[in-house]
Amino acid sequence: MESLGAIRSEYDHSYYFISSFIQDHLKFHASFLNGVLRWCPDPGTSLAPSVYSVDPTMAEEPTGPETVNADEATDAAPKESSESTLADAGETTPEDAEEAREEVEAASNALQTVRIIDGSPKEIDSLAAVSLPDETALQLVKVKVAPPQAGEVRVRQVAAVPSRVDLFAEKEKPYPRILGLESSAIVEDVGEGVVEFQPGDHVIPCYQAHCGECAGCKAAESNYCDSVHHATSRGVMVADSRPRFSYGSTEVYHFKGTSAFSEYSVVHAHSLIKVRKDAPLTYLGLLGGGVAAALGAVWNVGRVQRGASAVVFGAQAEGLAVIAALVKAGAGKIVAVDPYSSRLDLAQKWGATSLLNPYSLPEGVSVKDEILKLIGSTADFAFDCRGDLELAPSVLEVVKEWGKCVTVGTPHGPDVLLRSSWPPPGGLNSVTFGGWRSKPQIPLLVDLYMAGELKVDEYITREESFENINDVFDNFDDAAGVRTVLSHMRDSVGAGSGGSSACSSAIFMMRLADHAEVPRPPPSGRPEPQAPSKSQSTPALRASQLRSAAEPNMSKRYDVSMGILGRETSKP
Repeated sequence: MESLGAIRSEYDHSYYFISSFIQDHLKFHASFLNGVLRWCPDPGTSLAPSVYSVDPTMAEEPTGPETVNADEATDAAPKESSESTLADAGETTPEDAEEAREEVEAASNALQTVRIIDGSPKEIDSLAAVSLPDETALQLVKVKVAPPQAGEVRVRQVAAVPSRVDLFAEKEKPYPRILGLESSAIVEDVGEGVVEFQPGDHVIPCYQAHCGECAGCKAAESNYCDSVHHATSRGVMVADSRPRFSYGSTEVYHFKGTSAFSEYSVVHAHSLIKVRKDAPLTYLGLLGGGVAAALGAVWNVGRVQRGASAVVFGAQAEGLAVIAALVKAGAGKIVAVDPYSSRLDLAQKWGATSLLNPYSLPEGVSVKDEILKLIGSTADFAFDCRGDLELAPSVLEVVKEWGKCVTVGTPHGPDVLLRSSWPPPGGLNSVTFGGWRSKPQIPLLVDLYMAGELKVDEYITREESFENINDVFDNFDDAAGVRTVLSHMRDSVGAGSGGSSACSSAIFMMRLADHAEVPRPPPSGRPEPQAPSKSQSTPALRASQLRSAAEPNMSKRYDVSMGILGRETSKP
C-alpha cells in the first residue's frame, strides 16, 4: 500500500487513461530491443500527432467579430490583463508580479503583430528568382504577390534550400514560374476559411499536402492527398485556377505548390506544416523535402530492422540522411558508394561502416564483387540516392533475392532502375515523401531534432544571400559541400538587378514574350572537389547553439517532385 502514497489527486490514474498510451509506451521500449524504429502508424491505426502540429479536421471556427481594430486591442490588452491579474493574485510576491508583467507584455506584442490595413490584405512586392524557358540562369526581378483567397495562406519566406529537384525542373512546364521546393516561412496573412493558421506562425511549406478529409488521407496505408494536387501540378491555385504571382500583366506560375524562390509566396493551407516556435526556423525547410523523404525511406518504406545490412548509393544530403536513419534503426553493416572521397568521408562521419568508390575499382572487379567482400554476402537493402544509369545494374544486383531496393531524392531514379535490364530482386520500392503524412508527422521530426536525436543543421555547409542563387546552382555538385541555405535580405528588395544573376525589367519583359522552350545544356563535366573552408562549419554550430537555448504509400500516383514513384513494382 506504500505505492498509494505516490498517487496525487490532480492526476488521472484510471485504467482508461493508462490504456490510452500504454501501447505506444511499450512499442517505444520494444524498439530498442528489436531495432524497429519507425514513426508512421501501423496499417489500420493512426499516429498521435505532435503537440505542435495542426489537425485541419479538428480546427474550430473562430467566434466573435471577424475583424478587430488592432490598435484598440493593443491598447486595451494591457489594462484588461493587468486588472484580471490583480484580481486573481491576492497577495503577490515580486516573482509573481514580474511573471504577470511578462505575460501582459507578451500578449501586447502578440496583438501588435496582427494588424489589419484598410480591412483587407494588399498586393506585396517580392524579390523572386523567375525561371524562363530560354534562360539558363534564374532571373531576379520584383513580382507582385496577390492576397490569399479562400483556403490559402500568404507566407514570408525565411530561408530556401535549393534542391536537385529544382536543378532538373527547367524541362517542366508551365513558364514563366518560380521554383523552390524546400523552405521555411512565417505566416503573413490568411485567406477566407483558414482557421488553423494565424499571422506569426512558423511553418514549413510542403509539396506533399494533407487535408485529412480525402480518400488518400483517410486510407491507413497512404500519405497521398489529392485535395490540391490537380492545381499544384499545373502551377496554379485551387480557388480560381490562376497563380498569385504576376509581373506587369504577365502571370507567373507556382512550382509544386511551394515556390520557395520568392520572398513572399501564397500556399494552400493544406500544404503548410505548423512547427514549434522555439526551433531554429532557418534550416527546417530540409524537413519538408529530400532529407525527410530519405528518413522515411528507411523507417517507413524499408522498415529496416536491427542488424540488417544496407548499401547506400550516393552520399549527398539524401544519402547521408539514409545513413543517419539506418544508424538510428540499428542497422549492422552500412556501405556508402560515391565517386567523391570528400563525400565518402562525410558518410563515414554519419555512420557508414564501409566506403566504396565505384570508379576506382581494379579492372575486372565489379561493385557487387566488392560488396560481397565488405559484407560477406549481398545486402538486405539498397538505397539509390543518385539515379545514375551507369550504376543502376549495381544497385539492383547487390541486394538479396528477398531484399528491397528503395529510391529517394533522385528526380529520375525510379525510371532509371525500371529501364535497367536487371530486374529488381525483391521489388522496387519508391514512395512519395518517404511515406510521411506531412501535417501530423513532420512536427514529430522537429521534436526529435530539438531533442538532439536527429541531424538537421549538419546538412547545411554553406550560407548565401538569396541574390546569389545562380551561383549556388552553378556549384550545386561541389563535392566539398552538402546543401546551401539561401536567406532573404529584406533591405535588398528593390535593389533589383545588380550582378550577373539578374536582368533589367525591360529585358525581362522582352524575354517573357518568347516562350520557346530551350532546355538548359548539360554541364560539361563534374566540378573538381574543393577543400571546405572554415566557415562551412558555422551554420550547424549556430543552429545547435540556438537549439540548446531554446506505413508505406500504396497510391498509384507518379510524382517527380521528390523523384519518388508513388507505386510499387514487383519482380515479374
